[in-house]
Amino acid sequence: MTGILVFDLVAVPDIAGLRHVYELDPALTDHEVAEYAQQKQRAVSGDDTLPSHLRRIVEISCVWLGDGTAELISLAEADGSEGRLVQRFFDLVNARQPLLVAWDALAGALPVLRYRALLARARFPVFHDLASIARRVGFAERELASGALLPCVDLGQMMAGGNDASRSTLDHLLKLTVSSDSAVVPDLALQLAWAGGDLAKIRVTNERRAVGAFALFLRLQHARGLMSESALASGEDLVRTIFPDDNCYARSQS
Repeated sequence: MTGILVFDLVAVPDIAGLRHVYELDPALTDHEVAEYAQQKQRAVSGDDTLPSHLRRIVEISCVWLGDGTAELISLAEADGSEGRLVQRFFDLVNARQPLLVAWDALAGALPVLRYRALLARARFPVFHDLASIARRVGFAERELASGALLPCVDLGQMMAGGNDASRSTLDHLLKLTVSSDSAVVPDLALQLAWAGGDLAKIRVTNERRAVGAFALFLRLQHARGLMSESALASGEDLVRTIFPDDNCYARSQS
């Protein structure tokens, strides 16, 4: 069986990088540096999401489904090394040769991973038979977002049929399916958690996002007739450990 690896990541402002790129006054606090960069970005794009190369990856969480078992894996370690974190993710992908899946791959996870891997001199995984990997789980190679370096299914784009105007948010879909509570914590809250050393909050939040995307992928594969009942049951067991069956709306739609 070809394994599936659904992942999400948390990226916060790269304070050291921002100081260097913008040649900022050393007297500015980290918070002031981040606020300066985000205000500058808002003036350009209308929101404060920084460019991919100026965002530091602090956690990567994955759900692995293979051989009838589902496993939740988070990769950050206490040393906080971004380079080693990214390399651990790439090594995992290289070893297991999965189909990669992410909710917002094309605009979110993939550009950040590519740029930050370049800065960290990480070695990208090599897919030995990408077409076969995709085909065995019901996808054409052309359906993988941005095939360069990290081919991946963009679940959000697939659900919207490539039409950004009809694209849902992960948060809304999860509230309608698996969780009455929001699975998505605002980026600012994660930024503050990182600044305050609250690594546990970052990990828990990212695991909820990864498992939430995994739950949606299970539903999609089952609807397409490409997920066996045993694989579906195994995956849903993991989903229930993160999202207890407390969603009255979802139950009413069953």
